[in-house]
Amino acid sequence: NQLDIKIYIEYNRVYACIEKNTNNKKEFIKRVHNVVNNPIDTEEQFELNKKDSILHMSVRSDNISSYVMPTIDNYISFGYKENDTLEFVETLNYKEYKETISNIDFSKYSTLTIKDK
Repeated sequence: NQLDIKIYIEYNRVYACIEKNTNNKKEFIKRVHNVVNNPIDTEEQFELNKKDSILHMSVRSDNISSYVMPTIDNYISFGYKENDTLEFVETLNYKEYKETISNIDFSKYSTLTIKDK
């Protein structure tokens, strides 16, 4: 029940691709629109997500694929070889998040459906 999210950068634009195998296309699209159109809007929510990220990063060393895959994804998607660190996540702040999220245009999107024969 997990989403596959990929980020692409081309011609100074960032594209997000959200994929999921589902039999309920309308519900999936509705859920994605709800998340995109209602980003985190309180500092409390931001801090809870930040703590969740720190928790996941803290335990990923127990599972080599949870460590290697984000590193590979950083390189492929964003072109940098560095690993995300706990120290980096701890520096994230709500003010910068709000500034960044307010500059993203979520109104342009497309939907692709692949059906079985």
